Amino acid sequence: MYQPALMAPTPNSGKPSVERETGNSAVYNANQCPGMLAAVVAADKTVQLAGQGGNAVALVSSYNTSTSSGQLAFYVERMARQGCIGIALANSPEFVAAAAGGKTVFGTNPMAVGIPQAGTGYPFTFDMTNSAFALFGVLSVKSKGGHYLQT
Repeated sequence: MYQPALMAPTPNSGKPSVERETGNSAVYNANQCPGMLAAVVAADKTVQLAGQGGNAVALVSSYNTSTSSGQLAFYVERMARQGCIGIALANSPEFVAAAAGGKTVFGTNPMAVGIPQAGTGYPFTFDMTNSAFALFGVLSVKSKGGHYLQT
């Protein structure tokens, strides 16, 4: 799955920019930069916003990336280590059918939560997808010439 050439910015990419923000949330337009860059910039900015308002919850979202943002647990753990309850959401290509044998219409739509754990130094993180299979699981099976059938 690791292909550095596919992780490079697209020729016309820009820096991530804030599209909307509140006291504890931000939506970033990645402007076609790599997803991991956009997500870490957005996560750090959201923690900064939450800290300014005395909030304990930070919600982050970015879109219009040129690559996947990868494992969302990375971002919420980063947020939780800075004292915020972190929530991260992402979209994905249409790989999931509503019913067996149906047309693929949904993404795997990952989401993650990170919660600081007082005294331990290790935040609780929970990273999941709304589908039976995560995007990289689908891509791994597909890259090996197989397909996933749930029985």
